[in-house]
Amino acid sequence: MGYKTILVHLAGGPGFDRVLTPALDLARRFEAHVIGLSVVPPYVFKPTFLPGSTSTVGDQHRKDFAAEALLLKPRFEAAAREAGVSAQWVDEDAGLLPVWRRVVAYGRAVDLIVTQAPKDDDAEQIVLQSGRPVLFVPEGPARAVGKWVTVAWNARREGTRAAFDALPLLATAEAVKVLWINPEDDNEAEGVPTGDLCTVLARHRVPAEAVEIKAPDEEVGETLRRFLRDSGSDLLVMGCYGHSRLREMVLGGATRGMLASLPVPVLMSH
Repeated sequence: MGYKTILVHLAGGPGFDRVLTPALDLARRFEAHVIGLSVVPPYVFKPTFLPGSTSTVGDQHRKDFAAEALLLKPRFEAAAREAGVSAQWVDEDAGLLPVWRRVVAYGRAVDLIVTQAPKDDDAEQIVLQSGRPVLFVPEGPARAVGKWVTVAWNARREGTRAAFDALPLLATAEAVKVLWINPEDDNEAEGVPTGDLCTVLARHRVPAEAVEIKAPDEEVGETLRRFLRDSGSDLLVMGCYGHSRLREMVLGGATRGMLASLPVPVLMSH
């Protein structure tokens, strides 16, 4: 069973095509319906601490965004027609709330959420609150994903959820590597080795290879990035851990800044 409804959260600027390209590619691959979601950002309150003065509310950024969104809709619809996929456009307004709340509201009724790579805590909330897998697309050229996939494994609940949420992608991949960095050092894991996950994936006809690497704790993040580059991976699948911030997430001791410099898109689940 593949993804049949995909929500793509679209903002303006250079990130538009970068996020839309993999979303439409996945929609073609799985014959999915795509929902393009544009959310006007919230008001900005500007407090003043001068006696007798009042706080102001900034909304020029909202007007600028709304004006740009009028141009995004026809671009989205034209791209969807060219890709030959079913699609719809939704305009929303965050009002006084953060943007992630509107993304989550729509995301809870889809199979997959696609959005820009995390730059703030809003991204963490999309993963933690939606209950759906989220594909984060980093800066760089627009491209399809899911041909050569690395699954970051550590035998914990979140990693398990991510691996199986990614099954539709793994089943259509040409190669899948299940990577565990420092498995002997992970005292919280239940000891399910990478080979066991590969065996389960093989029953889904997923061509998975188990890989285990030893690295100093302070170099785990760089070790993972280097592995992604050297293996030619175009997608990383990993769990999101709610007990820490997304940028400080745990992957056998993954370092701060891992997600801030992702070399490839990452599919995360919680």
